[in-house]
Amino acid sequence: MKRTLIIIIVGLWATRSFAALNMRPGLWEIVTKIQHNGKEIDPQAEIKKALEKMPANQRQQMEKMITDLSKGNYNLKKGIIQVCYTKEMLEDEENLAKHGDKKCQTTVKEKSSSHIVTTFKCDDGESGEANFTIKTPTTYTGIVKINNLKGKDGEINYSGTFTSKNCGKVKPIIKK
Repeated sequence: MKRTLIIIIVGLWATRSFAALNMRPGLWEIVTKIQHNGKEIDPQAEIKKALEKMPANQRQQMEKMITDLSKGNYNLKKGIIQVCYTKEMLEDEENLAKHGDKKCQTTVKEKSSSHIVTTFKCDDGESGEANFTIKTPTTYTGIVKINNLKGKDGEINYSGTFTSKNCGKVKPIIKK
């Protein structure tokens, strides 16, 4: 259960792990589908199960991490997240590839104005690859494949759609 929660969180971080000149800055809506060991999972149910089994202090830390990560813009039930990308974020893939807690190293392997591939390796042994394709300045798709040391894997498929130049109350997930 804890691994599933980590896969979900890494997947959300991975939405930050791309940059291209061919994307509009502003508010984006990202739809995700998550699989773990070949089976589609309900993120809300998995997170709830994992949190119930954690000691109180660890549960509080994870709840804070989820809250901080999502900034209140993630709907676990629908698999949708709203993200605000600034012009500065989209100009610097190194800035976008950083993980907030510094426990994962991300490397940009390929980059063009419409495609980017990153790999990551985390201190806990999780690793994987993210592959994003920017189809138009207002749409992209992506897939993140995640592996852990126990041979379990996860896959997160993304579809992003630009919704507005104005991010409104949604704050950028990365500050420069």
